[in-house]
Amino acid sequence: MRLLFSCQPSIANLDEFRVLQEAQQTEQKLRGGYYTPNDLAAFCSAWVLESGASEIMEPSCGDGAFIEAIMGAKRPANLAFKAFEICPEEAAKARSRAQRLTFGAAKAEVTEGDFLEWAIRQLLKNCPVTDAVVGNPPFIRYQYLPPVFQQRSEQVFEILRLPFTKHTNAWVPFVLASIALLKPSGRLAMVIPSEIVHVMHAAPLRSFLTRQCDRIAILDPTEIWFTDTLQGAVILLAEKAEVPTRPKGRLTILPVSGRDFAQQPAEALLRTATWQSAGAIDGKWTQAVLSVRARAFGRNPPTTGHSPACAGGGCGRGHRHRGEQVFSRQR
Repeated sequence: MRLLFSCQPSIANLDEFRVLQEAQQTEQKLRGGYYTPNDLAAFCSAWVLESGASEIMEPSCGDGAFIEAIMGAKRPANLAFKAFEICPEEAAKARSRAQRLTFGAAKAEVTEGDFLEWAIRQLLKNCPVTDAVVGNPPFIRYQYLPPVFQQRSEQVFEILRLPFTKHTNAWVPFVLASIALLKPSGRLAMVIPSEIVHVMHAAPLRSFLTRQCDRIAILDPTEIWFTDTLQGAVILLAEKAEVPTRPKGRLTILPVSGRDFAQQPAEALLRTATWQSAGAIDGKWTQAVLSVRARAFGRNPPTTGHSPACAGGGCGRGHRHRGEQVFSRQR
């Protein structure tokens, strides 16, 4: 999938997309030309398949990078892959890929349309529908969405009884709906903005993940994977609670450098991780990257110098924080 919202608008939606067209000035951005690299798609796909998932969903599949990764991996013979894509041209490419890779009892279905429209119907039934979710949802601020997509985004928050803000971004309701539709012990592996860790509009998602999941892991690269977008991205690995009424809510944030990590199983990384209770972290998850001692130090920082509290950015002391320029574009 790509980082930005689908494709050229239809004539009916031309006025609604005008602001978006002006904001995203290149055709590549408008058409969502930033796709998930094959190694990252394979890494995410392998982790969800390790759980024995036989039903996998992708909310916004672009031209089918994750379809290729899933269908080309070691998988159950009866695998059912359900993907959505709103852009007709990209949906056609993904469907062609799915047809080429489907054989035997395994099948991959590509639906041309809005994932949220379908997801809302499932959420109202309050019945989980899938073993796993993979993908790279659209990154676009709420005010640039056409009204119908704004309404659907807000409805996801309403159904899940979460506070809504117009500062949100399209990827947030996509992840919320995906987590809600996972079956117990189901896995989600997605490439999402690094702002999940710290921005206020992602606070309802952080809280929801804590209440819904046993494990939440964020792989945080030291470099920007999608340089042309000026958008920091991370990999979110989330495992839904085995017992829905007793989620463990454990969190880890793992720094990764380069892409060599994608050549090993995700579980190998998670076994060496330091986990803590996400519920015990008040507010932003930037605190999760600090040790207990460093967090205590951050509560009483020295009057000069660079303290651990700066890890969240915006300390006001003139320090340059990694990714701060990227984050500022999303505020």
